[in-house]
Amino acid sequence: MHRRPTLTNAIKATRRTPSLSGVSFQPAEVATGAQSEIRCGVLVRVSDDVRRRLKMTAVQRGTTVQTLLLEAIATILEEPNFTPKR
Repeated sequence: MHRRPTLTNAIKATRRTPSLSGVSFQPAEVATGAQSEIRCGVLVRVSDDVRRRLKMTAVQRGTTVQTLLLEAIATILEEPNFTPKR
């Protein structure tokens, strides 16, 4: 009879696997240096078509949707001649 693996067995198995120290889910500029600020999430809801177009644009530019959106936000926030619409 074969025993089912326990949580202890799973923990021991993960200790034997190589670490993924080079893998990061953060932008390169944050991953390379010490993170000095705490980030929070911003939810943006878009249609399936817009999401698909963003993904394709990211692939064409060799980047991620996250990076595209961060660039767009930075561009908007850096506009010197911003005048609010009334």
